[in-house]
Formats: sequence, C-alpha cells, structure tokens
Amino acid sequence: MIQGNRSPDVLEKLRLLRSELGHRPLDSKSRVWYSSLLLGLTRSLEDTRAAAFHARVAAELAPVTFPVVELAALVLARTGDRQEAAALVRQAFEFDPTAAADLLLKLESDLGETVTGQALAEDPRAWVAWGRALFDAGRPEESQAVLVEAAAHWRDDLELLVILSRRAASSADWDALDRWTNHVDPIPVEGHGVELLAYRALLHAERMEPARAEADLGSVLSVAGMAPHVLVIVGDVQDRLGSIETARKSWNRALFRIPPERSFERIEVLVRLAKLEESDGRASVALRHWRAVIELDPTHAAARARIRALTGGS
Repeated sequence: MIQGNRSPDVLEKLRLLRSELGHRPLDSKSRVWYSSLLLGLTRSLEDTRAAAFHARVAAELAPVTFPVVELAALVLARTGDRQEAAALVRQAFEFDPTAAADLLLKLESDLGETVTGQALAEDPRAWVAWGRALFDAGRPEESQAVLVEAAAHWRDDLELLVILSRRAASSADWDALDRWTNHVDPIPVEGHGVELLAYRALLHAERMEPARAEADLGSVLSVAGMAPHVLVIVGDVQDRLGSIETARKSWNRALFRIPPERSFERIEVLVRLAKLEESDGRASVALRHWRAVIELDPTHAAARARIRALTGGS
C-alpha cells in the first residue's frame, strides 16, 4: 500500500522485500510492493526517486499484469511522475478497460484534468469504460459528455450507440434517441445491433409510426435467444403498439431469464407487468406482481401505494 509508517513490522516487511528482490530481481509483484512501501516510508528525495524507479521497473517486467500496473501507476502519480502514470493507465485500458477506468478515478486528483485526458486510449472500449465509471461515481453529465464525444469519433460503434440510446429512452428524450439510432444505416441484425434496432422500433412506436416500428420489431424478433434486456424493450414497443398479449409474453420471458440476484432489473419488469395487468382489468395478477416488487424492495413507494389501493388499505 502507498501509505505506511515506520513501525518495526513495516520496516521488517521492507527488509524482506529487499532481500527477495536480491534473490529474484524479475519478481514484478515484490518489486512494486517494495516501491509502494518505500514511498510510504520516504524521508528524502532519494527515497522518492528510488520508489519511482522500482515502480517503473515493475511495470516494465509485467506490462499486462493489472495489479502490478495499478500499484506502479499509483506510486508514479504520487511521486510526481504524472505523464508516466497516465501512460500506464492508457496501457491498462488496452487489456482491461473496466479496471483501468476505476484506476483513473483514483488518480484523477493526482494527474489533473489535462493528464487525465491523456490516459484514455484511442479505443471506443476505453471511452465506454470511462463513461460508465463516471456514471457509477455519480457524475452523469461528465459521463454523457465522454460518450457523446466518443460517438463523434467512432460513429458506427454499436455499443456506444446502444448506451446512448438506452439513456435517451430512459429519460424519454426522443430527439436524442432519433439521433443515436440513426447513426448507422442499415443497422446490422446481430450483436449490439439487435438492441439498437429495438430502440429504433421504440422510437417509431412512440412517434405513432406503427409500420416502421413493426418492420424493426420483425428484424429483432428474427433473432433467437434474445437477451432479457432486449426482450424488455420489445415488450415496451408491443405495449405502445397496443399488443397487450405479446407485451405480456415478452416481459414474462424477460423476467424468467433475469437472474434472481439482479433485483433492480427484475423490479423494472415486474412494475411493467403490474401496470399492464391493472390496465387490462386483472387486479389479482397485478397485485401478485406488486407484492413481488415489495419482496425485492420493501421501500418501493409505488408498489406499496398500489397494494393499498388494490386491497382497500390492507
């Protein structure tokens, strides 16, 4: 770890690592831990330089071993070698984008805005991972800006377009959904293209263009073994087109395929089913769905309100 103290235990650990490196100079993990401990104990510029030196060597010995690269980048960032730290993060984006994005979040304050930007590899997967990391960190506007900029660079990257379409649909920003679903034409009926087609069908259904919605929906439904999140969108399209029975089937199929531990996704589908059953006059079935929501989230306000309404307050 980067921070340490000069307790006997820590000093002994440092001695043991130094001895280990004497016997095994190519052991990158021991070297990077030695570098980290040395930095935590530093009392001089010489110690700081030594820590940076060992961090560089460790990263050179194991350039695609993320724990080594991560600790080396942390050491270099804290020794003031920001460009080198950014280069290691950029390198990590090429083999583990998600982990690299989390590392970049840790290093932001040390690297500064300009150097942080240099740490992003010229690859859409790196930008997608960074956008997700920012979103998960509670910075949705910055996340959106990163993804929009990425889409300008890689106009036909389907994963980027799906993420942007998903966000547009969730906020009912239909103009934005129009923009993202029309970046690629024709949309391939494979991979991420299937979900993008589903979102375009949703846009057509929302804009009262049933023929165009049905055409895109037909392409989506031609794909076997659809992922549950795509089935949810299919149900949304069918619901907007007034096909209640097919929407019900799609959402039930999605619910069956979503693993129990993904409770948030299950709740989203259960709420759709509950509302559909209420609108279709099947109160008892709706009640069952609302109660299933409460089992997953006892604080769900809408579910509690509907249960009270359907049971007369019980």
